[in-house]
Amino acid sequence: MTKAIALAAVQKTIAAMHPGHSIELIAQVHYIRPDDVAHVDVYGCDDAAIRRSVRAEAVKLLRKLGIKVELISGHDVFMVTSDFSDPAALRNYIGKLRARP
Repeated sequence: MTKAIALAAVQKTIAAMHPGHSIELIAQVHYIRPDDVAHVDVYGCDDAAIRRSVRAEAVKLLRKLGIKVELISGHDVFMVTSDFSDPAALRNYIGKLRARP
Protein backbone atom coordinates (compact mmCIF):
# COMPACT_ATOMS: atom_id res chain seq x y z
CA MET A 1 0.00 0.00 0.00
CA THR A 2 1.65 3.19 -1.18
CA LYS A 3 0.01 5.34 1.49
CA ALA A 4 1.64 3.20 4.21
CA ILE A 5 5.06 3.54 2.53
CA ALA A 6 4.55 7.30 2.20
CA LEU A 7 3.68 7.39 5.91
CA ALA A 8 6.92 5.50 6.64
CA ALA A 9 8.91 8.11 4.68
CA VAL A 10 7.23 10.90 6.62
CA GLN A 11 7.86 9.08 9.91
CA LYS A 12 11.54 8.55 9.06
CA THR A 13 11.93 12.23 8.07
CA ILE A 14 10.25 13.49 11.24
CA ALA A 15 12.11 11.03 13.50
CA ALA A 16 15.39 12.47 12.20
CA MET A 17 14.18 15.91 13.32
CA HIS A 18 13.42 14.60 16.86
CA PRO A 19 16.26 12.22 17.77
CA GLY A 20 15.35 12.25 21.47
CA HIS A 21 11.95 10.65 20.82
CA SER A 22 10.77 7.34 19.36
CA ILE A 23 8.27 8.91 16.97
CA GLU A 24 5.72 6.56 15.41
CA LEU A 25 2.93 7.69 13.09
CA ILE A 26 -0.34 5.88 12.48
CA ALA A 27 -2.83 7.19 9.95
CA GLN A 28 -6.57 6.93 10.23
CA VAL A 29 -8.17 6.49 6.80
CA HIS A 30 -11.85 6.79 5.88
CA TYR A 31 -13.43 3.74 4.27
CA ILE A 32 -15.21 6.10 1.87
CA ARG A 33 -11.92 7.73 0.74
CA PRO A 34 -9.14 5.13 1.11
CA ASP A 35 -6.63 7.13 -0.95
CA ASP A 36 -6.71 10.02 1.54
CA VAL A 37 -5.81 10.28 5.22
CA ALA A 38 -8.39 11.38 7.78
CA HIS A 39 -6.08 11.99 10.75
CA VAL A 40 -2.53 11.25 11.91
CA ASP A 41 -1.87 9.86 15.38
CA VAL A 42 1.56 10.50 16.92
CA TYR A 43 3.12 8.08 19.41
CA GLY A 44 6.44 8.11 21.23
CA CYS A 45 6.19 11.63 22.59
CA ASP A 46 4.56 12.58 25.89
CA ASP A 47 4.84 16.34 25.40
CA ALA A 48 1.56 17.66 23.94
CA ALA A 49 3.16 20.66 22.25
CA ILE A 50 5.76 18.52 20.48
CA ARG A 51 3.09 15.97 19.55
CA ARG A 52 0.95 18.70 17.94
CA SER A 53 4.01 20.05 16.12
CA VAL A 54 4.91 16.58 14.82
CA ARG A 55 1.31 16.00 13.68
CA ALA A 56 1.28 19.34 11.83
CA GLU A 57 4.60 18.52 10.16
CA ALA A 58 3.34 15.04 9.20
CA VAL A 59 0.23 16.53 7.57
CA LYS A 60 2.37 19.04 5.69
CA LEU A 61 4.72 16.32 4.43
CA LEU A 62 1.87 13.97 3.44
CA ARG A 63 0.33 16.80 1.43
CA LYS A 64 3.72 17.40 -0.21
CA LEU A 65 3.53 13.77 -1.36
CA GLY A 66 0.08 14.39 -2.83
CA ILE A 67 -1.93 12.72 -0.07
CA LYS A 68 -4.97 14.68 1.00
CA VAL A 69 -5.49 14.90 4.76
CA GLU A 70 -9.04 15.70 5.81
CA LEU A 71 -11.25 14.42 8.62
CA ILE A 72 -14.85 13.85 7.54
CA SER A 73 -17.24 13.83 10.47
CA GLY A 74 -19.45 10.79 10.97
CA HIS A 75 -17.53 8.31 8.79
CA ASP A 76 -15.74 5.19 9.97
CA VAL A 77 -11.97 4.89 9.69
CA PHE A 78 -9.38 2.14 9.66
CA MET A 79 -5.77 2.36 10.80
CA VAL A 80 -2.70 2.32 8.55
CA THR A 81 0.76 1.86 10.02
CA SER A 82 4.07 2.83 8.46
CA ASP A 83 5.35 0.23 6.00
CA PHE A 84 9.12 -0.01 5.57
CA SER A 85 8.99 -3.22 3.45
CA ASP A 86 9.81 -1.63 0.05
CA PRO A 87 13.19 0.16 0.35
CA ALA A 88 13.11 1.49 -3.23
CA ALA A 89 9.67 3.07 -2.83
CA LEU A 90 10.69 4.42 0.58
CA ARG A 91 13.80 6.08 -0.91
CA ASN A 92 11.64 7.53 -3.70
CA TYR A 93 9.23 9.14 -1.21
CA ILE A 94 12.07 10.44 0.95
CA GLY A 95 13.64 11.96 -2.16
CA LYS A 96 10.37 13.74 -2.92
CA LEU A 97 10.25 15.08 0.63
CA ARG A 98 13.80 16.43 0.35
CA ALA A 99 13.15 18.08 -3.02
CA ARG A 100 12.45 21.78 -2.93
CA PRO A 101 8.86 22.77 -3.79
